[in-house]
Amino acid sequence: MSSPDLHEAPFAALDLSSDSEHSTPQSDSEALSRRERKAQFRLNKHRTDAYAAFLRSENLQSTAHLFDPRPRKTLCIINLGLGAAGCATSSRLEQVFSAFAGFERVVLKHNKPFSFARFRSGDEAKVAYDAVHEKPCDVFGGKLLFIEYLTHVQFARLADHEPQSSQVLDESRGLFYVPDFITKSEEQMIMQSIRDDEERELRMRGIQNDAQSDKWFKIQDRFVKHYGHSFDYHTKHVGDASLAASLELPA
Repeated sequence: MSSPDLHEAPFAALDLSSDSEHSTPQSDSEALSRRERKAQFRLNKHRTDAYAAFLRSENLQSTAHLFDPRPRKTLCIINLGLGAAGCATSSRLEQVFSAFAGFERVVLKHNKPFSFARFRSGDEAKVAYDAVHEKPCDVFGGKLLFIEYLTHVQFARLADHEPQSSQVLDESRGLFYVPDFITKSEEQMIMQSIRDDEERELRMRGIQNDAQSDKWFKIQDRFVKHYGHSFDYHTKHVGDASLAASLELPA
């Protein structure tokens, strides 16, 4: 597969040659200072890396016709993803964008280097864009965020698109996808075993079986129950046992 065509992307006109940091822009009025040239060089490097990672994640050659230059109600944060692809969570992203009028929600996809912020209107999204795009973000440790506008159609494509199973297998050596690995009845038996284990654990602890005793947690688009120790999705480290449903796996 040929390498992504960065020259068609909106960030293409970047000179990242080894001496670009030392080249002085010609100007009739004044030249950039050495510190400003270094800052511009770093910005260009971060931008190129961010868009290149985005293209690879979607198996694209170019961002041409993907982003809209006009203000739209959906912002795509190019270099902030969930899971292995980044350090974003819904709550942390909401910290960034909830301060702006018209903010509605954030959308993340697992193991994608990008995320989304939705607003009521394009004009309201533009205010957030102007305040956040290519600026250090305190919530994410001063990381520079790169943002693009998306139409409704392109947002639906990026938010809902799932790679074909053959593509996943080709990119994940040693991983095999087996559809319908367990039957419906086996699934029901496993879930019943988990419920039985929960009831035994609650009886041992003398806890009444109510909504507060149920240790299912909704993480993005799935429900999770921890055994032994919990996993802290904010810090990406093992948490304590307080959020675990049981110290032992279901029998």
